[in-house]
Amino acid sequence: MVKHQNKDKRGRKLNNFIIIVGLFFIASSLFLLVYSLQKDKELKEINMSKVENFKIEREKQNKDYLKKSDKFSNNTVGDLKNEISNSKDMIGYISIDKVNVVLPIYNGTYSAILRKGVGVLEDMDTLTGEKGSTTVLAGHRGGYNNKSTFKEIDSLDIEDTFIVGNKNADMKYKVIGKIVIEPDDWSQIKRVPGKAQVILLTCHPYPINNKRLLVIAERVEI
Repeated sequence: MVKHQNKDKRGRKLNNFIIIVGLFFIASSLFLLVYSLQKDKELKEINMSKVENFKIEREKQNKDYLKKSDKFSNNTVGDLKNEISNSKDMIGYISIDKVNVVLPIYNGTYSAILRKGVGVLEDMDTLTGEKGSTTVLAGHRGGYNNKSTFKEIDSLDIEDTFIVGNKNADMKYKVIGKIVIEPDDWSQIKRVPGKAQVILLTCHPYPINNKRLLVIAERVEI
């Protein structure tokens, strides 16, 4: 009888010990979860603060650069048409009324070009406007000035229009879609049989710029 009582006592003690250990692990897990969530919240707040400060600094840099050297910020379509006629490098212009942008277009996308205006992406079509062609126009998302960039093109909506001109004609394009892609994902940049397309390409989101924004438009009658 005494042996059975001792076994029962040992069994109860073991069960109590297991319960206590279990409760300890549960409490520890809850504590670590709460602590982790709190740290994540603090890190997000710190990162958001850094982003806001970076954005403020970038805007200041934009405005300073604009005052010093933005050759095309106040030019009109007429100005650029005259420039095209007299230039060996400029092949066209783009005018986006919704975001108050008038920019010269050059062949290529290297740094010197993107400082002056926007460039035609290599290995895609130039400004032909022909069916089956896709022209990709690349421009900076801020960083140099406020006006002569694609900084505000994320505000373009479906059905919005813009004009692309070359030495021979003005062509109207209607926005049909917007896509955010990884910097090395070129699968969305393609030709569509029977359609004349222009794709506006810029960094995204401003001012983080770790992805790319595509604004896809197709040619329509003026």
